[in-house]
Amino acid sequence: MAAFRYDRTRHSSLVSHLTSESGRQNHVHSQSDPAGLQAALRTYFQTFPDFHLEVEDRISSGDKIVARLTLTAAHNSPVQLAPNTPVFPPTGRKLKWIGIDIWRVADGKFVEHWDQTDFAGLAR
Repeated sequence: MAAFRYDRTRHSSLVSHLTSESGRQNHVHSQSDPAGLQAALRTYFQTFPDFHLEVEDRISSGDKIVARLTLTAAHNSPVQLAPNTPVFPPTGRKLKWIGIDIWRVADGKFVEHWDQTDFAGLAR
């Protein structure tokens, strides 16, 4: 199975699969409605102009989709992972971190989302 690559040129295709109402997230600082995702993506691409996400594996069963992701970006700007968290000054290094996301799908749209991200990978 070929990996799906996501970068600055492909974010509208991801947004189109969301519901028009807010989906439920597993963390308080995320919005999974289209406007919230667009805002999050703008922030990612401002912070990491070369941000790249690759879907390494996809599994679907019933109304769930699971993806194992690898994310890369150059750390050339300050990074704050969430409000009220430390700001990490730029290092100039290429960052690489992994994550696993689970979505529940209804009527062809993502309606719930859970994820686990290896943010410790940012410190390596």
